Amino acid sequence: MLNKDRLFNIFKKKKEASIEVKTHESYMGDGVLDAYSGTWMFIKKWATDELDRARIFNDKKSLDIIQTSLIRGKIRLLKDLLELPKKR
Repeated sequence: MLNKDRLFNIFKKKKEASIEVKTHESYMGDGVLDAYSGTWMFIKKWATDELDRARIFNDKKSLDIIQTSLIRGKIRLLKDLLELPKKR
Protein backbone atom coordinates (compact mmCIF):
# COMPACT_ATOMS: atom_id res chain seq x y z
CA MET A 1 0.00 0.00 0.00
CA LEU A 2 1.24 3.50 -0.87
CA ASN A 3 1.84 5.84 2.06
CA LYS A 4 0.56 9.29 1.00
CA ASP A 5 2.58 11.18 3.63
CA ARG A 6 5.76 9.55 2.43
CA LEU A 7 4.91 10.26 -1.20
CA PHE A 8 4.26 13.98 -0.62
CA ASN A 9 7.38 14.43 1.52
CA ILE A 10 9.45 14.51 -1.66
CA PHE A 11 7.77 17.81 -2.57
CA LYS A 12 8.56 19.55 0.71
CA LYS A 13 11.32 22.10 0.54
CA LYS A 14 14.47 20.82 2.16
CA LYS A 15 16.49 23.05 4.43
CA GLU A 16 19.56 24.41 2.77
CA ALA A 17 22.79 23.98 4.62
CA SER A 18 24.80 27.11 5.16
CA ILE A 19 28.41 26.90 4.11
CA GLU A 20 31.14 29.06 5.53
CA VAL A 21 33.74 29.93 2.94
CA LYS A 22 37.23 30.81 4.05
CA THR A 23 39.90 32.05 1.71
CA HIS A 24 43.56 31.38 2.07
CA GLU A 25 45.37 34.01 4.13
CA SER A 26 47.60 34.95 1.21
CA TYR A 27 44.67 35.63 -1.13
CA MET A 28 45.39 38.93 -2.85
CA GLY A 29 42.04 39.60 -4.54
CA ASP A 30 42.89 39.24 -8.22
CA GLY A 31 43.64 35.55 -8.02
CA VAL A 32 46.11 33.62 -10.08
CA LEU A 33 45.21 30.47 -11.91
CA ASP A 34 48.13 28.07 -12.14
CA ALA A 35 47.64 26.45 -15.54
CA TYR A 36 50.03 23.66 -14.54
CA SER A 37 48.41 22.67 -11.24
CA GLY A 38 46.81 19.29 -10.78
CA THR A 39 43.50 20.96 -9.96
CA TRP A 40 43.47 22.92 -13.21
CA MET A 41 44.46 19.82 -15.21
CA PHE A 42 41.48 17.99 -13.69
CA ILE A 43 39.10 20.88 -14.47
CA LYS A 44 40.51 21.26 -17.98
CA LYS A 45 40.04 17.54 -18.74
CA TRP A 46 36.49 17.61 -17.39
CA ALA A 47 35.57 20.79 -19.31
CA THR A 48 37.11 19.48 -22.54
CA ASP A 49 35.16 16.22 -22.24
CA GLU A 50 31.94 18.12 -21.51
CA LEU A 51 32.60 20.43 -24.46
CA ASP A 52 33.05 17.46 -26.79
CA ARG A 53 29.80 15.88 -25.54
CA ALA A 54 27.92 19.16 -25.89
CA ARG A 55 29.14 19.63 -29.46
CA ILE A 56 28.07 16.11 -30.40
CA PHE A 57 24.68 16.64 -28.75
CA ASN A 58 24.29 19.99 -30.55
CA ASP A 59 24.74 18.27 -33.92
CA LYS A 60 21.53 16.27 -33.47
CA LYS A 61 18.94 17.30 -36.00
CA SER A 62 16.06 16.55 -33.64
CA LEU A 63 16.75 19.51 -31.33
CA ASP A 64 14.40 22.46 -31.34
CA ILE A 65 15.54 26.09 -31.20
CA ILE A 66 15.38 26.26 -27.39
CA GLN A 67 17.40 23.08 -26.87
CA THR A 68 19.96 24.26 -29.42
CA SER A 69 20.24 27.63 -27.67
CA LEU A 70 20.77 25.97 -24.28
CA ILE A 71 23.50 23.71 -25.66
CA ARG A 72 25.18 26.66 -27.39
CA GLY A 73 25.15 28.54 -24.08
CA LYS A 74 26.78 25.58 -22.35
CA ILE A 75 29.40 25.39 -25.10
CA ARG A 76 30.15 29.12 -24.69
CA LEU A 77 30.54 28.76 -20.91
CA LEU A 78 32.84 25.77 -21.24
CA LYS A 79 34.97 27.60 -23.79
CA ASP A 80 35.16 30.62 -21.47
CA LEU A 81 36.20 28.36 -18.60
CA LEU A 82 38.95 26.81 -20.71
CA GLU A 83 40.21 30.32 -21.59
CA LEU A 84 40.68 31.39 -17.95
CA PRO A 85 44.43 30.70 -17.79
CA LYS A 86 44.95 32.84 -20.90
CA LYS A 87 43.04 35.86 -19.55
CA ARG A 88 45.26 38.15 -17.56
